[in-house]
Amino acid sequence: MDGLNAQVSHAEPQFQRFTPRRAPPPRPSFWTRLRRRLPFLLFVVLPTVAAGGYLFGFAADQYVSEAKFVVRGAASPPSGVLSSLLQGAGVSRAQDDTFAVQDYILSRDALQELGATVDVRALFDRPEADPLSRFPMPFMGETNEHLFKHYLNRVDVSYDSTTGVTALTVKAFRPEDASAIARALLAGGERLVNRMNDRQRSTTMNEARREVAEAEARVQRIAGELANYRTRQATLDPNKASAGALAAVQDMINRGTSLRTQLMVMIKNSPQSPLIPDMQRRLEALDQTISTARDRIAGGDRSLVPQITEFDALTLQREFAERGLASAVSFLDTARLNAQRQQLYLDEVVHPNEADYAKYPRRFADLAIVFATLFGLYTIFKLLAAGAREHRTM
Repeated sequence: MDGLNAQVSHAEPQFQRFTPRRAPPPRPSFWTRLRRRLPFLLFVVLPTVAAGGYLFGFAADQYVSEAKFVVRGAASPPSGVLSSLLQGAGVSRAQDDTFAVQDYILSRDALQELGATVDVRALFDRPEADPLSRFPMPFMGETNEHLFKHYLNRVDVSYDSTTGVTALTVKAFRPEDASAIARALLAGGERLVNRMNDRQRSTTMNEARREVAEAEARVQRIAGELANYRTRQATLDPNKASAGALAAVQDMINRGTSLRTQLMVMIKNSPQSPLIPDMQRRLEALDQTISTARDRIAGGDRSLVPQITEFDALTLQREFAERGLASAVSFLDTARLNAQRQQLYLDEVVHPNEADYAKYPRRFADLAIVFATLFGLYTIFKLLAAGAREHRTM
């Protein structure tokens, strides 16, 4: 048995040596290879070919008109003498107002004002326009809302925060159409700036006039109260009246002092003189007169002190009212000077131009983007499908 096994094992390599080779697998047919590549052809190649046919065969040329502008306002006044020497009057950028103009250009109000000077629907529906770019597009309405959406696809505004310049770009099927729309939009933006100027002037002037009217009414009211006081007290100026009364009292005091001195000398030198009683009666009458004059000046509610106090209060109110009126008039003059110059204005840096050649569509670039996008999506879906099959076989 051992010998027989050895012979068999020895003969096996010889049997293997003479075994014929297997034939190679048959090459897949054209239809088989086509079926394997059918997803790639349907989802990548065919849409790319369709996009290329549209871009190179049907897409209409679109021209771009570009304009650049800035919105400027009066510079704020310098804060000190040195800064006033270093900084002139000049102008400054009005960033908030620039954003207002941008929002206006991209608004329905701008489209409505644009329609008053330019036939927007006709410009967006030129005969050379292709069906996917003209207005109205297929399966799209012709309402103002649809027109506004189409308008936003044709007009763009961008702001450069470094230079403060705003760029306006308009796309149309003819260069003169794009330039006309850009010029009309800039004119609308300038009208908006003028309206803001008018509103600011009107608000400032109305406020200044209101302040002047209130100050004048206050002065007239206090003048009336002062006139009523003078009529009621039958005096023009109680201060002058009190000054005269005080001077008369002081004169009587001086006379009383002199008379009292004479009386004392006479009593000492001639105690039996018949003039002493007369001088005493004169001194008593003078003292009585002085006391009455003092009471009239500062002796109660009917004295000059309350009259002077009320008069001084009215005079002080009149001074404050006159100062307020002077300040209001000065503010009105300043507001009038500011209203005489334009606070904001739109300055065109680059005027709307008429393009020499069409900028859109960028046929080769757009076709490359379509192919890259479809190929990327196809690769992602293919990897996901392979992962799902592998997960199912595990």
